Amino acid sequence: MALQTFCPSCRVMHTFVDSLYGKKVQCKNCAKTFFAGQPEKGLAEPSRPEEGVAAGVPDVSPQRRPKSERRDVDDDEFDQRPLRRRAEEERPRPARSGVGLAVGIVLGLLGPALIGVVVLVLVLRDQAPPPQDAPVAPIPPVALRPPENPPPNPVPNVPPPKAPAEELKPVLAPQPPDGKRVRVLLLLKPVSKNDIAQLTFHEVAPDSKNPLFQIDNVQVTEGEGVPAGTYINHRYSIKYAGLAATIKGLGTRARGPFCSSQVPAGTEILNIRKLGACRVDLRHGAFAQQNVPFNVYEGFYEKR
Repeated sequence: MALQTFCPSCRVMHTFVDSLYGKKVQCKNCAKTFFAGQPEKGLAEPSRPEEGVAAGVPDVSPQRRPKSERRDVDDDEFDQRPLRRRAEEERPRPARSGVGLAVGIVLGLLGPALIGVVVLVLVLRDQAPPPQDAPVAPIPPVALRPPENPPPNPVPNVPPPKAPAEELKPVLAPQPPDGKRVRVLLLLKPVSKNDIAQLTFHEVAPDSKNPLFQIDNVQVTEGEGVPAGTYINHRYSIKYAGLAATIKGLGTRARGPFCSSQVPAGTEILNIRKLGACRVDLRHGAFAQQNVPFNVYEGFYEKR
């Protein structure tokens, strides 16, 4: 069996007999010495002329090879191609079969006939009469029976009852015995620490549409408080002692002034005096606020 190996120096492939495996041989191309079948060992050290090549190893140089082996030299030179390429070229190729040719001939002969059959089927399908609907059996009439549990009579659309108007709880302030003057109680959070010099009530506040302010849960914090009940919001003008400006406007939820009774328009409140201070729960329509601080005053106006 032949031993194929390549020279580690010039990479030329050589063919030797199996008995030379692992022995020193000489490359026919570059004259380098290497181990046959073991190119990974690299080149062998050059031998001295008197030692020659290893014992029993024939001289394989091109000058000494017999004429009958020159064909191997040509084969080695041809074998310089990569091993993978040689393997692909030497791989046996499958023999061509005539089955493909036969299939092509059959399809060429039968193809037009198959196309004609398909066209004929399409034409006949288009000419076929449309299917007729099967007659539908009439549905027998169903007798309607009154419900076993009839629903109750519908409730007529009656508007919900109107909420009762806010109940007026007049404040009963003690009155002077002469009957000529009317005493009123005032809830006011002044904007100045000075005394009130002049206070005039005008018409009842028209823009609020509800001038009534309900005062409850009165907690006295200084002097006297006021009785719980309904107080009236007016347009007013007020002037404080020591200040030249006159303040005009409507009573507000946070400052007032609120009066214990409705006063005729343009009425000036006289003899105003502070009685004390308190905190109250204030309600005005849907608005409600608790623990609102106010000062408490009393005043008088002349009857007309």
